[in-house]
Amino acid sequence: MEEMMFKYLGTITFVLTRKFFQLHPTIQKGFEIIVIKYAYTYIFKRYWHLQLNIIRITQNIKSWIFI
Repeated sequence: MEEMMFKYLGTITFVLTRKFFQLHPTIQKGFEIIVIKYAYTYIFKRYWHLQLNIIRITQNIKSWIFI
């Protein structure tokens, strides 16, 4: 799952910086860093949220089994 996210992130970054923004190299580099930073924080926030939900569901199932 994580590997897929990294590939997805790489593709997004590549497409955004190379295709849509044909800017001056330094501006492009700065933009790339910003995109990577925000994309990583966004994906990991969602990923951790998902992981917490999985843990919560597992705990619920365990509590149902032992009732």
